[in-house]
Amino acid sequence: MSAQAQLSLLDLLSHMSPARARRTDCDSSHVAADKAERDGTIGRQAAAALALVRRYPGRTSKELARLGSLDRYQLARRLPELRTAGVVERTDEESECRWWPK
Repeated sequence: MSAQAQLSLLDLLSHMSPARARRTDCDSSHVAADKAERDGTIGRQAAAALALVRRYPGRTSKELARLGSLDRYQLARRLPELRTAGVVERTDEESECRWWPK
């Protein structure tokens, strides 16, 4: 992914600003979520998730986790955000969610 495309993706995700911690979560969860947003962890994870989906289209999050550097739980958070951003789509097949680039 080019630096310009990655910057555009990071801009898009930062404007979406989804809740990263539930209202009922403890304070430390909110602090960690704010830190991850500020230090760029969220954007790096999103870029890595998008790169995985582009490289391995039609895979489940479990399969993508085995193929890349993100764990299944990081992917479980980033992939729906990328879907909302309109850069990936999901199909449901035989009780499995498969992820595809748009």
